[in-house]
Amino acid sequence: DASADRVYAKNVLEYVPDAAAVLAELHRVLRPGGRMVASDSDFGFVVIEPLTPSEVTELFTAAGPAFKEPHIGRKLRAAYRRVGFDNVDVKVTAATDTSGFMRGVIENMLGYGRQFGRITEARADELRHRIDTAIEAGDYLMVLPQWWVTGVKPA
Repeated sequence: DASADRVYAKNVLEYVPDAAAVLAELHRVLRPGGRMVASDSDFGFVVIEPLTPSEVTELFTAAGPAFKEPHIGRKLRAAYRRVGFDNVDVKVTAATDTSGFMRGVIENMLGYGRQFGRITEARADELRHRIDTAIEAGDYLMVLPQWWVTGVKPA
């Protein structure tokens, strides 16, 4: 109890079965005045051009079983407040890719979708082809937001 001054969790809470329980535990181990910082994604805000919004949703829905809470970003502020953090602050940053350097994220989602049987190889190949064609043509854009949420344990 009350043994840590700072806690930092980067892209963790989307994977845990019970984010509220984890946040409560992290709150418990913080000293009064201690600070918790978490950064996580929210797949509902991802943009991948040339895919349509429904195709981006399809991609992340197919990968969904890999994540316990794929929309954790938008939920963190309320979750922090529920476990007792004060001075909860939210900032959103967005990594923007126009050259394909985040192509691996897309490939991970396709891999998860295939692993869980939620997207066929033919569909994955179709999406890959369209993305790779857009990269080659200079028409590709991926935006991946990160929620940065900070809270303080009351003194």
